[in-house]
Amino acid sequence: MIKIVSALIIGFLPSLAMADCIDESNISDDFSCIEIWNPVCGCDGITYSNDCFAENAGVTNWAEGECQQQDETLIEGRWVTRFEGNTISTMYEFLGGFRYTYYCNDSNNDCDSTYWNSLDTSDALPTINPYTVNDNTLSIDLHFGTIATYTIGFRCDGQQVDLYYDDDDWVEGLHSSMSRVGFDYANGECYSIEGRWLWNYGGFAYSASTMYEFLDGFRYTYYCISDDCDSTYWNSLDTSDAIPNPDSYTFKNDTLTIEGSSLINFECNGGILLFGDNTFSYLWRVDLDTSSCENQIVEQQLTLSENINKPKKFRLNQNYPNPFNPTTSLSYDLVQDSYVSVTIYDMLGNVINHLVSTNQSSGFKSVQWGATNNQGQPVSAGVYFYTIQVGDYRQTKKMILLK
Repeated sequence: MIKIVSALIIGFLPSLAMADCIDESNISDDFSCIEIWNPVCGCDGITYSNDCFAENAGVTNWAEGECQQQDETLIEGRWVTRFEGNTISTMYEFLGGFRYTYYCNDSNNDCDSTYWNSLDTSDALPTINPYTVNDNTLSIDLHFGTIATYTIGFRCDGQQVDLYYDDDDWVEGLHSSMSRVGFDYANGECYSIEGRWLWNYGGFAYSASTMYEFLDGFRYTYYCISDDCDSTYWNSLDTSDAIPNPDSYTFKNDTLTIEGSSLINFECNGGILLFGDNTFSYLWRVDLDTSSCENQIVEQQLTLSENINKPKKFRLNQNYPNPFNPTTSLSYDLVQDSYVSVTIYDMLGNVINHLVSTNQSSGFKSVQWGATNNQGQPVSAGVYFYTIQVGDYRQTKKMILLK
């Protein structure tokens, strides 16, 4: 396929060209790229279908997301920079041709949007910097004859801006990124948890048994009604097909909160959703070409297995999925070799199933429960409790079985 088919040129967009933006030695007409839409904005001002097409066009620098038409008014407003993860210590406000600088007054240097939005220009530092925007170049007067110039590129529908070193600087590449006050982001990318995600124990090596749809603050759950449900089936469903009583959720600072809280990591250009470092149970988008991400997951699993540390404390994790039908996974962390007991109880405190009763080595463990009792008979829908007992350590959590 010809490259121009896989690159969208944004009308009116001035070039983001830098001196070393295109490496002609990397340009190739003989390449194989998967036709999947994970757009990147090249430093040449062109949107490419994905980073593979950008690389084979000789582009040396790109950012996630489509290129956007530059507008000098886009820089106006309040922006924060993040350090050491999500710590926010500084806000810049571009207003009426002047840049105002504000610092966080929190002892941990971590102020939220409520704090930043409570400030006005009287709270800014005394030194106010004039600025201009010419096409895609931001120039800031730092006084004493010093002008800082950056090539700017907006992403995430104008919610995030990347500042690149200017052609005349002795260094090159990305200088920094800023996001608008109140804009939530995941790992600095424009990924959203909203949409439809598939799940099965063991990942996409198997046909999905469950679909979760995150929509307007609610998580809807759908189940496969046959042995093999493909994307056509999942996309044919709407919220009236979901199980009753969707779960409310929040997603902020990479943390998904439904009943418990889970740190979220996005992989494969936002197509895979990992719960922390757990690469063995994850969600993937309904229309994802899983073949393009399979090697990435396998490599991460191998790396995790080779480098994983022992747990620092005993812990029983929330089962997943929850609610479930008919199978769920219970995971727990063992600090040391121990005799482990994992037991399922009903609402009346009756023992339903002794899932685990054995000595186990330290590490991260998991066991599946298929909604059966000790005799292997199916149990009725309802609320159940599962308890782990390791020496003097005991912890219990609740789960819901639907039918």
